[in-house]
Amino acid sequence: MSDPTDLRTHSFCDSSGGRVDVCLPFDLDTLCAEYDALTARMARHPAPEGFSRAEWGYLLSFMRGAALRSVFTQSFGPVCAALADPPAQILHPPSNIAVWLPNNVSLLGPLVTVLSLLSGADVRAKAGARSENLTARLRDTILQTGAGPELTRLWEQALVTERFDRADPRNARWSGNADARIFFGGDAAAAEVAALPHRPGAPFFGFGHRQSLAWADPDALTDAALETFLRVFQIYGKAGCTSPQRLVLIGGTPAHCVALADKLVALYQRLTFGAPPVHIASDSFMAEQVARARGW
Repeated sequence: MSDPTDLRTHSFCDSSGGRVDVCLPFDLDTLCAEYDALTARMARHPAPEGFSRAEWGYLLSFMRGAALRSVFTQSFGPVCAALADPPAQILHPPSNIAVWLPNNVSLLGPLVTVLSLLSGADVRAKAGARSENLTARLRDTILQTGAGPELTRLWEQALVTERFDRADPRNARWSGNADARIFFGGDAAAAEVAALPHRPGAPFFGFGHRQSLAWADPDALTDAALETFLRVFQIYGKAGCTSPQRLVLIGGTPAHCVALADKLVALYQRLTFGAPPVHIASDSFMAEQVARARGW
């Protein structure tokens, strides 16, 4: 991380009206403007090798300045002037974050890395031993596309991304130096990483074998919300770790479910480009046959 004397303070208003000062090694407005300029240039070129068109489009949208700024405003409240009263909280970035990425969800690396660098920490990201290191490919693309000085410093100096297996001694080294550890993968591997030497009090965020569920009020499921829900499946189908296995309607009725199913079909047809992959088409056909057999 940059020298603490280089940290710049950004003030936000929390829900109680108090002030939260967040210290970062960059100016947030400048960084967001550089991301906007960069993604506009990147959008004019084909997706780099390893990224599908849908993945690349989603990633560029994720990296827009407004989306990144909202990470802070949703966490700390709206931006406010640095008032004369002392802040209720002063937050400093961690020095180091270590991230272990999975083999089966390649886009997760770039997304988590963008957010981790936004915290102001130095980031070490381990790609899955059997996956493409799309984090490194994104870094190279950012630096080759003419990133601004703040972005260049982040992606060139604050990020280390490598690929190695579970027996590599770098696992223990990275764990021991980290102020926070983030893991994606199987339950057994998560337990191994959690047990590695680490600093007292350093949090471990483990995402293992879990099934995501989506809970929603039927009245809140607007077309825009459903499109966001469907885009997860457009990229990864049911294989994505964030793909909900079930949508639960709070206080819903069978009529709500039928109407929602019809709306999802219409929206998905509008969002889908070209024929779906064979495994998704096969699952869809099987689901249709089961539904018909049950009288739908």
